[in-house]
Amino acid sequence: NRSRIVILRMITLGAPLVFSEASVTIEDVLNSCRFAFSIIFHKCTFMSCKLVAKALSTLKNLETLTLRDCSSGDLICFELRNSKSLRRLHVGTGGDNSERCGITEQAVSYIAMIEQLEELKIVGWSQII
Repeated sequence: NRSRIVILRMITLGAPLVFSEASVTIEDVLNSCRFAFSIIFHKCTFMSCKLVAKALSTLKNLETLTLRDCSSGDLICFELRNSKSLRRLHVGTGGDNSERCGITEQAVSYIAMIEQLEELKIVGWSQII
């Protein structure tokens, strides 16, 4: 499959795997993302969010995850707390719009459970930690 070759080449070169304005399924994560070190979701919706989030948390190579303008909220953060590889998490909006961020204080408490996390960027979150 040609798209698989492109994805593997991008991963080999260290480029992030990017999903933009897509409806992401668990199959997308399990098939396209399993070797990715870095994944960016931009303006995406997650079909069966809990399953997609759970699949993301099991990716052994995933070190950097960016969720930009995706209404993933607490559920994805709840599942990501189980990740053993995630070191950098960037969540939020392209601007300073807290309504579209989808991150609550509860989500931040889940993120805090990711022991190996070295970097956290939350844009559009108005709480002070």
